[in-house]
Amino acid sequence: MDLLYWSYQIACGLQYLASRDFVYGNLSARHVLLGEGNIVKLSGFGSPCRRQLFSKLTPQSILSLERIAPEGLQSDGTFTSSSDVWSYGVLLWELFSLGCDPCWGLIPHGRFADSFECVSALPTPKYANDEVYQIMRHCWKQAPQERPSFVELCSRLNCLIPRSMLKHARL
Repeated sequence: MDLLYWSYQIACGLQYLASRDFVYGNLSARHVLLGEGNIVKLSGFGSPCRRQLFSKLTPQSILSLERIAPEGLQSDGTFTSSSDVWSYGVLLWELFSLGCDPCWGLIPHGRFADSFECVSALPTPKYANDEVYQIMRHCWKQAPQERPSFVELCSRLNCLIPRSMLKHARL
């Protein structure tokens, strides 16, 4: 239940950023902190950027290729909230595998195109049920417009969390 609750809080935080027209750009589990009262906090705020000012990031500015959505690997390198949804799906995989690196050693240096195939082939993490894994897979759709929004992700995850757990939340 904690993993679901944290996933929900992360999605809500990203929904807030998206509503303010921010693109995180390099989201990963290393940017998630767990605070007092089981409250999740997103860190690394030197990295998020306003979409209209900095919508183009280079692959070199992001540490892990598997976190870059396919459109970010194109020549124009444009990132959007949909790109952050891709990264969120990878973060979910990290979370529900208890910190495993999704494609460690599987993407040769400089082979950007292989990152999409690697993520697409990720198996269900040990602690994810089928429903959570389907949410991840939905985040990894190749076409950005086919990925869920953070509003949709928050709603779907909210439905998976027992009411008693949400009743005590300060979200």
